[in-house]
Amino acid sequence: MNVELYLKEMGERIMQRRKKLGLTQKALAELSELTTQFVSYAEAGKRGMRGGILA
Repeated sequence: MNVELYLKEMGERIMQRRKKLGLTQKALAELSELTTQFVSYAEAGKRGMRGGILA
């Protein structure tokens, strides 16, 4: 699997899970100690996240 496809699929999973939990990007960012911009980029598949960030 190439990196771009992996990031896109991971971003989609992050977004689906966030929405299932009823969280906004801002709320997820605050809970994860990340910026809203980073969460947005991650969901768009433009940034990767380490597993520990989401644990």
